[in-house]
Amino acid sequence: MGALFGLIVVGLLLGWNAGAIHANFGANFWAVHDVDPISAGLTAATAFGLFAAICVSQTGSLFAADAWKQHHLTAAK
Repeated sequence: MGALFGLIVVGLLLGWNAGAIHANFGANFWAVHDVDPISAGLTAATAFGLFAAICVSQTGSLFAADAWKQHHLTAAK
């Protein structure tokens, strides 16, 4: 546990960039920036666009969980 904490601290100390911190967490933290439309009228800033982005991002983990279940059941036989 101490090694993980030390690695995090070293990474923060060596990788700290004040310009990047200000750009990502500055005054406009909650403002939407540079949204590329997926199709006409559908962007990640809309509720349906956010729902679609979350569904697409979960595809890999859901497939991995289902594939693990299938391999586990096959190995048990």
